[in-house]
Amino acid sequence: MIEINDGFTSISAGADPAFPPLSPAAHRPTGARVTVDFCREVALPPGEIVCAYYDFAGNGRLRAVTGIAELTYAEVKWGCPVVFHYRLSHWIGPAELMHFVAGEVPIARPAELADVAPTGDPIPA
Repeated sequence: MIEINDGFTSISAGADPAFPPLSPAAHRPTGARVTVDFCREVALPPGEIVCAYYDFAGNGRLRAVTGIAELTYAEVKWGCPVVFHYRLSHWIGPAELMHFVAGEVPIARPAELADVAPTGDPIPA
């Protein structure tokens, strides 16, 4: 399995509807569909399972998505290396919305945040 912890180009989330279309009075639990886009200069082998660690809120609390990344496009520019763009998507159910990755995960962080504890204030003084 290949671990991805940098090169993110987009992280987006959407929620399911609070009311099912067939029964507007009944409420069902909601969750979130999270889509992670990333790029790399080395292509992933076809069918390779990857695990992407991402910090959606920018607060140091990581989530992980595991699956087979979909190649969305390859960017080719004259005189530059080819850049491969991929997408992973996963559903976070209501019970898992506040569960995060535990332990240390090697993640690329901006230099000014490198000394800030993951549970501390992410904005340096």
